[in-house]
Amino acid sequence: MSALEIIAALLGLANVALLVRRSVWNYPFCIAMDRFTDAAAA
Repeated sequence: MSALEIIAALLGLANVALLVRRSVWNYPFCIAMDRFTDAAAA
C-alpha cells in the first residue's frame, strides 16, 4: 500500500465516523478522501 492509499483509507474511516455522528464535517473529509483515492489510482 502506498502512502496515498493509507491516507485515503484513514480519511474514509473518519468520514464514516463523522456520518454516524451526523456531523457536517463529513463533507470535507469525503472530498479529501476522493482526491487522495484519485491520486493513488493515477
